[in-house]
This record gives sequence, structure tokens and C-alpha cells, in this order.
Amino acid sequence: MNASQINVASDRFCSLEQVDAVDMTLEDQEDACRDASCEKHKFSREQRKLIQVMNVKRKRDFLCLEKVNGEMVNILEGLELHTDVFNAAEQQKIVDKVCELQEKARKGELKRAFTPKGKGRSAIQFGCCFNYRTSKAGTPAGILRHETVEPLPALFKVIIRRLVEWHVLPPTCVPDCCVVNIYDEGDCIPPHVDNHDFLRPFCTVSFLSECNILFGSNLKLEENGEYSGGSYSLPLPVGSVLVLNGNGANVAKHCVPEVPTKSDIQHRPVYGSTTVPRSTNINNPVASFLRQLQSKAPNHSGQLFGLLAFFISGGILLLLTGITVTAFVLGFIAFLPIIIISSPIWIPLFLLVTGFLSLAGMVFGTAALISWTYRYFKGMHPVGSDQVDYARSRIFDTAAHVKDYAGGYIHGKQKDAAPGA
Repeated sequence: MNASQINVASDRFCSLEQVDAVDMTLEDQEDACRDASCEKHKFSREQRKLIQVMNVKRKRDFLCLEKVNGEMVNILEGLELHTDVFNAAEQQKIVDKVCELQEKARKGELKRAFTPKGKGRSAIQFGCCFNYRTSKAGTPAGILRHETVEPLPALFKVIIRRLVEWHVLPPTCVPDCCVVNIYDEGDCIPPHVDNHDFLRPFCTVSFLSECNILFGSNLKLEENGEYSGGSYSLPLPVGSVLVLNGNGANVAKHCVPEVPTKSDIQHRPVYGSTTVPRSTNINNPVASFLRQLQSKAPNHSGQLFGLLAFFISGGILLLLTGITVTAFVLGFIAFLPIIIISSPIWIPLFLLVTGFLSLAGMVFGTAALISWTYRYFKGMHPVGSDQVDYARSRIFDTAAHVKDYAGGYIHGKQKDAAPGA
């Protein structure tokens, strides 16, 4: 399949005005639900949008340590949870659209719609066609480049545009496909890591009812139907967006356990639905290079508590060293007259011993530093390497976020400056 996120971001991406002609935007839906004398006259659309953006809660400091390939790894590194991204009116608009698509799927009007037998979930694919697993004919899991599927609905493009403009997703990886998962009572998604045909990051948007998603590097479904190896259970609030990247997308498996009860929304037999936008830019050389670079990057994350202990113990050692040096200097000053009177040889002897110990300490420290550096870059995992890896990963993550925000800001400025914007 010849999919390009760049084309989606520019040529294929509808503007709000274009979407208005096909389907109302989320903001228009909210306006239509307000009375003419209500709050919308107090605030402009841009002001309401700014307030809603400021109310979005963002959590990025997820931590769950597991031993992977012999070393402790934060398997949740790269996860981001953004809550209150969609208000109640917007959620209802999206749910109505999903129910409309579900009805079309039941009538056989959509090409890639699945309702598996037994426990599972209904799924509808848009933007690209892909296999979840190797087919009976031997076709491997991943994108089916020669199969066609319905394009992204206009409303989904509006959702994606919001996720990019509100800095939930980076402008460098705009989704051009998605799968809609619809859960009924007892439905689930088995443990898996999403196929690497899909670029990272990708995200899942949750509606209708809160559900949990399990993470674990050894997560699996037992014969008795129970899940084992799930180290972390993350609740997904209604209207939230979970972004998966880094270890959270590539190291940890994730699953949605069985839905315990049915939620009847306007008597529709739908418990919950998730829309999973993804980018499939598999033929773009730059994106392919970034994907290969990401897959070969070391999965080092650190131990936060170990890092804190390292700094605390270092501070205590510095304090004790300062106290010792101060006591020595004061004692030396106090006893200096006695030392001079009693034996003139003590001063040169003291200076000689001090110089020798200082030189020996410098040699020992230099040798230890060289040895530690050699072992670290050879992958021998010396003491403190986890803390260094964690610091490196945090610096990299911070730089990546700064890059994404700067890219989004520049993109917005260019769009505002473009003729007819």
C-alpha cells in the first residue's frame, strides 16, 4: 500500500471549512447544542477552544520496572495519557458516527469489518487494510498493500487534526488510518505488540465507558481464560487519549481484558468503543529510516528511585567530606604552634604524605572512571549504568517533546500565514 503521512497532513487532510460541507465539526456540534443566549456569546470559539485545551490533563511519568533481556527496564516509558480531550457533546457526536458505521458494517456495506465468533470485539478498518496475524493462506501479519479499504471518515480527520493541534500527537507523525474497536459484554483484545508496519507513536481514543488496559512484557492469556504477566493496569477514562511510543509500544504487550458489564447508551447494544489512529508511512524513506533507527535503539530506561538514591547518597557524602575537611583544618590551625615547636620535620612530612595520597587518589579515580566508561560502552552493565541510561532517556524524551512542540508551533504559524488560511 502506498500510504504517506505527508499527503494526509496536506493534500488529503480536510480543513474545518471543507469538513463543514460534509460533516459538522466537533465545535459546531457543541454550538448547535447551546441556546442562543447561552455562554457561547460570552466567549468566542477560539476562547472556548483555548479553555478546553488548558483543561486537558497530561500524564507522562508512568513507571513499571521489569527485567527484560537481563536488565531492569521501565516498560511504560513512552506512554502518555491525555484526559478531557473531548467533552460530552463531542463524545456523543463521535459515538453516533461509530454506531452509524457499525450499522453499515452489519449490512455488509464496509469492506474491512469483523465480528469474530466467541470473545473478541467488532473492528472496522479505515485508511489501510491489514492482517492482525498470519492468514491461513500464509500472508504475514501487517499491511496488505494491494487491498483497498474505505478512506478515513471526515469526522475522524477532524479528530486527528485536534490531536495534532493540541499537541497530543506530533505533527511529524500524522495518522492516515485507524481501526474502530467496538466492545460488548465479555469482549476483549488478546495480549499483543502492534505491528511495526505502523509508525510510532500511535494512539487509542476511548468512548462510552471507562475500561482498563493491561501492560506487561510477559503478558499472556492462560488456558483458563485468565491473564498472567500483567504488571500494570491503566484505566482509560471516557474521552481520553492514550499515546503509545517507546517501550510502551515496542517492549510491553498490552491487552483489553474482558468487559465485565454492558453499558446501554440510548439503548444501543454497545459497551465501549476505541478509535486507534495510526500512521502507515511505510514507503516514505525518511520515515522508514526513523522507524529502523527506533527499532535498533537500546531499550534502556532507568530506575527513578535508584537515581534519587544516587543523588541523596552523593549529597550525604559531600556533606560528610565537608565536615571532615573543616574539622581537619581547624584542628591543624589549633595545633600548628605545638607542631612547629615540637618537631620541624612534621610539616614537610605532612605535605609529602598529603601529596602522595592526593596523587594516588587522582590515579585511582582516573583508572576507575576509565574502567567504568569502558565497561559501560561494552555493555557490561557496571554499577550506576541504569541511572545514566535513565538520565539519557529523559534528556532524549525532553528534546523530542521540545522538537514536536516547536514543529507544531511553526506548522501553525505557516498555516496562519498561508494565503486563504
